[in-house]
Amino acid sequence: MIPTLEFILGRGVAEQIIEKSVEVITQDGVLFRQGQPGDCLYFVKWGEVALTMLAGNKEIRIRAGKGSLLGLPAVFGNQPHTMTAKAAWDAEIFKLGADAFRDLM
Repeated sequence: MIPTLEFILGRGVAEQIIEKSVEVITQDGVLFRQGQPGDCLYFVKWGEVALTMLAGNKEIRIRAGKGSLLGLPAVFGNQPHTMTAKAAWDAEIFKLGADAFRDLM
């Protein structure tokens, strides 16, 4: 299960994040790629994001829908993303830079 923004941060902080930034990602638009630095958090307001991870010779696929928070492990762990995230179809995504997120905490 992918955590929701509200579950992790609480309603007040979630609302602040939503007010900060929003963009529409068209189908197959890339939010981040496996191996890239984790410099932003992404909150799925509507739509769906396909997440894929290459593990050896296998590709693991999962879907993240409305309310999902993406990029948290990379931002908190100061590590590269372990998955690639693409919009499965047009999706409205709230994007928040890691520094702006830390300022909210």
